[in-house]
Amino acid sequence: MNISVSPIWKDAVTIAACSSNLFVPYLSVYLQSIKKNANFKKKYDIVILENDITIENKKILQSFFEEENFSLRFFNPSAVFDDIREKINKRYFIPSLYRLMIPIIFQKYSKIIFTDIDLIFEKDPEILFNLKLNGKSVLSALEPIWSSFINTNFVIEGINIKDYSKSILKLSNIEYYFNTGVMLCDIQQLIKLNVTDIFKEKLVCDQRYLFQDQCILNEVLYNNIGVLPFEWNKEVLAEPTLKTLSPFFVNYCKVTKPGIIHFLGSSKPWNRGGNYVSDDSYKWWKYARNTPYYEILITDIVNKKIVEFQNKLINAENVFLNQIK
Repeated sequence: MNISVSPIWKDAVTIAACSSNLFVPYLSVYLQSIKKNANFKKKYDIVILENDITIENKKILQSFFEEENFSLRFFNPSAVFDDIREKINKRYFIPSLYRLMIPIIFQKYSKIIFTDIDLIFEKDPEILFNLKLNGKSVLSALEPIWSSFINTNFVIEGINIKDYSKSILKLSNIEYYFNTGVMLCDIQQLIKLNVTDIFKEKLVCDQRYLFQDQCILNEVLYNNIGVLPFEWNKEVLAEPTLKTLSPFFVNYCKVTKPGIIHFLGSSKPWNRGGNYVSDDSYKWWKYARNTPYYEILITDIVNKKIVEFQNKLINAENVFLNQIK
């Protein structure tokens, strides 16, 4: 099985992401934001790494998004994990780990943008693509909430983040932890570092990683990651008060016109509807309205609200019956 993808154009802006069939409606919004902000005079080579998106959904997405300067392809690189699949299946969801195999999958490219799909572009991706890496293998934005975790001795799933940053990830500056949901990657530099074998070793070791591929990328590539401006990974967080405890919060707040808005954790717009103007969900829904999956997204919101209401009724009934007893 082929484990690498070839460029479709020379000098195109290349953007890659991971998805599954379940997330196709959200993927469509992500793609719409790229298309809406792209320069029609430039070419954009979009590659979605997946292993279960249906032929029907692929046809819908390609017919909707493919234009003369905009190519959308789907690539299944699951064979890159054939040698360790049995050892990682029990603990990890493989498609989320494809980013660790970037040097293999995109070995024929010189540079790519790799992102999550729970985000939207608000500026032309070419601007991000043309940023200088200055000798680094990857550009990625700092995670502002991580330093808040450090400063408050925050514990996640029984793990103290400060201790975890020091003893497990071995970060030279424990407050500098990168959010790899947006990365600008120098592929040839990554190949020279020969990191894929190291990534595989990390995946099959006994160490428990809180954020899987993101923590592994921080641990292995730490000295080879340059700081991407917050403009290109402006996070929408469900716990905004924690951000005030971060030393990066001032620079974070200066970003008023981000190139990318990233909806983390439970702050997903499709979980919250379109009425949250303050957290930029409405911008996500602006793109959603112009996708072939808009009705599905709306139906999902309605169904979630119905279930939420039914659960409240059941709880209220239980409280009432207990009071009677």
